[in-house]
Amino acid sequence: MNALLGNIWLAIQAQLATISDLQFIDLDTGQLEYKDMHQRPQVLLPCALFDFAKSEYTDLSENYQEGELLLEVRIGINPFTQATNYFTDTQKENALNFFNIEQEVYLALQGWATQYCGPLTRISLKSEKRNDKLRVRVMQFKFSYLDATAIAATTSISRPVLQINTTDQQTGIGSGH
Repeated sequence: MNALLGNIWLAIQAQLATISDLQFIDLDTGQLEYKDMHQRPQVLLPCALFDFAKSEYTDLSENYQEGELLLEVRIGINPFTQATNYFTDTQKENALNFFNIEQEVYLALQGWATQYCGPLTRISLKSEKRNDKLRVRVMQFKFSYLDATAIAATTSISRPVLQINTTDQQTGIGSGH
């Protein structure tokens, strides 16, 4: 992969793949959004869908930049049951299992870094309000990376031999040295 962000994305996907509870890990292209609420999403659940939500860049020198990125991970879960107070503890634990998956995602990514980027730091966590029965938690991480891919390749050009012409002021005849 030539694209630096592509390499970072693949590394994050591989890191998320270490979480055995996740059944599907992919680029977030709206797989959890659908018009008919009786329809099921076209992914296996639980899933982690992620993308770079925002990127800001600072010039360090000519064509050398530091990128500050916001990674957004959406964790989709089909709830087992409700966690109503009159249910048994086992039923409530099953209903709240999404917290365990969420914790695994946090532990896999918090402080994690690759040769392509610095360590990830979680900055937010929230629930999506939805009309269907899916539970979707959104975790955001920030990280930075250095991008030197636009630095032009330099080539050596041999220096020409310096020739000095001297001209005799009286005769106007010159000689090359």
